[in-house]
Amino acid sequence: MIGESAVSGSYAAVELAREISGFAVQGKKVLVVGAGKMAESAMRHLKRAGVSEIFVTNRTRSRAEEVAAETGGKVIDYARYLESVPEVDIVIASSGSPSLHSYPGAGPLRPWRGGRTAPCS
Repeated sequence: MIGESAVSGSYAAVELAREISGFAVQGKKVLVVGAGKMAESAMRHLKRAGVSEIFVTNRTRSRAEEVAAETGGKVIDYARYLESVPEVDIVIASSGSPSLHSYPGAGPLRPWRGGRTAPCS
C-alpha cells in the first residue's frame, strides 16, 4: 500500500501503471497533467523506466515549461490537453484542479476510460 514503505507516491504511481496497464511502460507516450513536485517526480521515474515521450500540461504554462526543461518533456497547452489524450498510452493526473477530481463522476477524462468504473481498472 502507498505510504507503508520508503517509496514516493510518484514512484508507486509509475509502478502501478506498469502492473495494471498490462504492458511495460518502455516506449510508451505519457501525458502528465500538473507540474508540481509529485508530477515532476513521476516524470523522472517515467524517464528512468524508459518511456519514449512525456508530455506535461499545467494551468500555469511557465511551470509546465520549467518542469519539461528539467525532465526532457514537451509542453502541451492546458486549454487543449484533452485533444492529446488519444495520442498517449498513459495519463497521470497530478493536479490540484477540482475539475480533475470529480472521479467517479463525469470529469474531463471520462470519454477515454473505456467504460471502466474505477481508476486503472
